[in-house]
Amino acid sequence: YAPMFNSGYDNLMKYNLKYYKETAITPGNSPVSLDGLMPEKLVYNWPNPVKDDFTHIRFYLAENATVDISVFDQAGFKVWEKTVQGYASMDNEVIWNVSNVSSGVYFARVMAKSSGKEANKIIKIAVVK
Repeated sequence: YAPMFNSGYDNLMKYNLKYYKETAITPGNSPVSLDGLMPEKLVYNWPNPVKDDFTHIRFYLAENATVDISVFDQAGFKVWEKTVQGYASMDNEVIWNVSNVSSGVYFARVMAKSSGKEANKIIKIAVVK
């Protein structure tokens, strides 16, 4: 599961995200501050709910960082994990193959670490088969 990266142009065309110096504008025209290593509102998965075999876990980083992604079921058991190198000033993506898990709600912990900085975000992922 290698990370997939999109250029800024792809993001603008595909997801209608517009990045300015310190603010991102989401499709709903909501400004998102780019302060911190990994802005919380720019960490999510798509599609959600997951109806096929794959979901994309996407995160934006302000600087290069090592990113650990762990997915847990509702009982707290780790069902998947991946560590990747994330790149600054762009959306980074990791694909999770959900074909080996049952329908249900899962929680993904996305942790970024860089130069003594840390950022964490928990996202809820619904899998429907």
